[in-house]
Amino acid sequence: CRARGRRCFCLRAMDGLFEVFFSGRELKGSPSPRSSAHGLPGATSAGVEAYEEQRINSQVMGYMLAAPALTQEPAPADLHNLPDKGRCDDFLRPGRSAELLHALPSIFKNDPPVNCGAHSELVGLSCAYRERYAAEVFSPAAVSRHLQLARGFWQPTPQDNVANLVIPPGARLIVVGDVHGQLEDVLWIFFKYGPPSASNQYLFNGDIVDRGGHSLEILLLLLAIKRDDPASVHLQRGNHEDLQCGIHFGFRAELQSKFGFTAGGTVWNLCCNVVFPLLPIVSSVLGPLTGGRRFCVLHGGIPVDCPGQTRPVSVKDDLGRLNRLVTTVQATSDLSSHILFNLLWADPAEASEGKRAGNHGRGNRFVEKDTAAFCEANEIAFIVRSHEVPRSLRGAVAMHGGKCFTVFSASNYMGSTGNRGGVFMAEVGKGLQLKEHSAPPFHALADIYASNNLYTANLAERLQEAEQMEKQSFAQPEGEAAAGASPRPPSGPASMGGSLRSNAEAQLQQFVMERICEQKDQLFIEFRGVDYEMSGLLPRAQWAEVMHKNLSPLCPEVLTPPVLDRLAVLWGLGDPVGYVRFLHRFQIRGPDEDGSAPDLMREVSKLRRKLLDAPAQSLEQLLDPNGDRSVSRTEFVNFLPQFNIDVPLPHAGALYEQMSSFVQQDPMTVDSAVLCLAIMSR
Repeated sequence: CRARGRRCFCLRAMDGLFEVFFSGRELKGSPSPRSSAHGLPGATSAGVEAYEEQRINSQVMGYMLAAPALTQEPAPADLHNLPDKGRCDDFLRPGRSAELLHALPSIFKNDPPVNCGAHSELVGLSCAYRERYAAEVFSPAAVSRHLQLARGFWQPTPQDNVANLVIPPGARLIVVGDVHGQLEDVLWIFFKYGPPSASNQYLFNGDIVDRGGHSLEILLLLLAIKRDDPASVHLQRGNHEDLQCGIHFGFRAELQSKFGFTAGGTVWNLCCNVVFPLLPIVSSVLGPLTGGRRFCVLHGGIPVDCPGQTRPVSVKDDLGRLNRLVTTVQATSDLSSHILFNLLWADPAEASEGKRAGNHGRGNRFVEKDTAAFCEANEIAFIVRSHEVPRSLRGAVAMHGGKCFTVFSASNYMGSTGNRGGVFMAEVGKGLQLKEHSAPPFHALADIYASNNLYTANLAERLQEAEQMEKQSFAQPEGEAAAGASPRPPSGPASMGGSLRSNAEAQLQQFVMERICEQKDQLFIEFRGVDYEMSGLLPRAQWAEVMHKNLSPLCPEVLTPPVLDRLAVLWGLGDPVGYVRFLHRFQIRGPDEDGSAPDLMREVSKLRRKLLDAPAQSLEQLLDPNGDRSVSRTEFVNFLPQFNIDVPLPHAGALYEQMSSFVQQDPMTVDSAVLCLAIMSR
């Protein structure tokens, strides 16, 4: 391949980890298979994200037999040395939470909307300040001091695993689902339904962080409000308040983009080691329902089919005794850790067929009989959960005979889903009421907050104003519905229709391209297997059959025949299809070819440069610290940080597997490991 001969050899030696080259000349100028489409349902966008979570989580869990010591609580000296004096630091002082709430829309009025669905490289990066953040918004020193408020809110004991909330007469509880760093939704919810207070309490049901670019500000705001009025807001942990999820889905990237690698890492460590582990994992709510009945709020689902589990989980005896003080719930080793994982990750299924579907990575699915047994055993009326966008794209959905409600609050999730956000109102004697919203952009919020004082304006008038604004902005007027209703999905903002379709389309194309890159070897074998004349050409219908056969099992709800037909048109595939040329179009580009290289590519390139000057003896000592002349996966994963190589565990493990496959040894000998590294260094 021209002057890249050595590189191509190395890449092929890594068995397709970076690129897969087939026989034939290199095709120059092959266009990137990106285009726009029409009519892509937002449910497909949500399905893509659910699959990505499941896929990455399955990989992570495959490499984790015990909780890793990837981070540690920052030392006092590290905190003391953080830069101070951000322009907005004073808003974090005690007693100023109301001012902070009113200031945030103006601070971020020039920020772009979230668009990480179409552009996955932008997860956590929708804040426009970037490197100016520490000076112009909040300094890392002020942020770190503020985050430590968590120590005073929740005790590091099992007694705080379960929050027992009692809503008095005349008050109400508003249950908020996933917001995923979309500060616009939080600001709009507070505007529309009133700021938090003792009579207007909020419960944020996890997944505050990741994906959007303002996870930090949501955390800071909620902690400030809780400090100034403890009964007004309640928080609990979701599956994304987790070290491993934060690495993959944007929160760490957000912090490092705002504070730099060192200070951002310190704030990251504080979140992962102090704030997230302290958050309660379930809430038991008394007051809104008649007859003294309670309902339970948890993030993911009901733990079922865990190893060693013989009965429904007890909120008091099981959940109330778990060790929640872990940086990640993805290290599962015993019954308690499996229960904790499923509590934050599990999804409901309508029938036993759905329960049996391949689901590793997102917990064990639970069905109606599981929900009924859990409610009966714990004497509760129903459960409220979050964790996933309802397929109807409404703000909530009811399942399992009205005993399992899902609420999701991030509207137009990731900029590509087109869903409405929802909250549940729980008032004394009224049960649950679904309220829906579609958050406006920051510049509109800045104007709205500038002309309204949330703490003095009439709530009924403000609610009417908010609903009128949404009716004017959205093609389908917003309505309120019972929790189980599923009318026609919203069409999204009238002014954003084309953009929304384009974003969802780009997300789908990126998703399919990644699956093609993962399955290139197998696809080539399958294509050649039905190419009886060995011409390199297949009828398009046969091309589609092979693609569907190999890719659909990965995510059957997304990779359907109509989707493949549409992509064939978008990619300009003729009939017949030249499958070698087609496969060659999909490549993982290096950092010299594209500014948005994946972490693994960037870090491996860094490793190559560092290895050029590394003596063999030093390499051997670092690779084989116990001197047994072999290099295990664990030793290799621990070796990478010695060169300041920072990649997620599954990527490091995947790199080890490719090297091991190349030399056909597992574990590798020291000599083989050095040989592979030497090849990479060339």
